[in-house]
Amino acid sequence: MAANVQLPEALTHRLEKLAQEEGTTLEGLVRRLVSKHLERREGGSGQRTRNRAVLRKDVRLPLISKEETGVILPISGADLDEILACDNLAS
Repeated sequence: MAANVQLPEALTHRLEKLAQEEGTTLEGLVRRLVSKHLERREGGSGQRTRNRAVLRKDVRLPLISKEETGVILPISGADLDEILACDNLAS
C-alpha cells in the first residue's frame, strides 16, 4: 500500500535529518514510525484484516465493583414497558 503525504517543509527536513542519522531513507523511517504507531494502537492484541486494524481491548468486568453499586437486578422488557408507561416521567 502506498500513500502520498504532504508535510510542511520544516518537518520534512527534520525527518530527513533523523532518517540520515539512523542510516535509513525518509521512506524507511516513515514506514517504521507508522508500523510502530499501529502496533501501539493495536495494543499487541489486535489483528489485521484487509488492511484495517481490528482493535480489541481487554476489559476486566465488572467495570464498577459491587461494593460501589450494590446489587443491580436485571431488567426485563416488561419492566421497561412499566417504566415507560408512567405519566410522571421527567421530560
